[in-house]
Amino acid sequence: MISRLRPELIQAVAALVALTTGALVYLLDRSSADTYLIPDSWKFGERVPPVFGALGAHWPTFAHTLAFILFTSALLGSRRRAAGIACVSWGIVAGLFEIAQHETWARAIADRVPGWFARWPVLENVAGYFLAGRFDVVDLLSIGVAIVVAYGLIRWSRRIGARPVAMRG
Repeated sequence: MISRLRPELIQAVAALVALTTGALVYLLDRSSADTYLIPDSWKFGERVPPVFGALGAHWPTFAHTLAFILFTSALLGSRRRAAGIACVSWGIVAGLFEIAQHETWARAIADRVPGWFARWPVLENVAGYFLAGRFDVVDLLSIGVAIVVAYGLIRWSRRIGARPVAMRG
């Protein structure tokens, strides 16, 4: 039987791999003070030497951007402009969130977070994200690299998805 690999499936699997490796940075290399939503008992960052080294400082930004682009592209399907829309949209969002952590902007943004956010799980940490985060030019660069890698993966998955694959069964 001959079948085709679905580009959307390739993109979704690549996105899951990216998110998993990003989560591993938080589990293995980050301290409890630097993480959110992960129970302290799951974290090894304070008990073992760093696994990811210097790469771990910027990998989550890269991985999140890559994964969100790939998931969005997979949802949009193989429409002609889907890859560009996903790359540009998530690049802007990720870039703005990084810039919003700059000391020039962080306090002003945190002060404008609505008070009702404090009553909702996950949203209660929005102000803290801006205040505790730190702006890093290398993170902006990692966002740009993630955009290029995502676009390449999307193009590759579409090309590979157009070829028949022999299925055994």
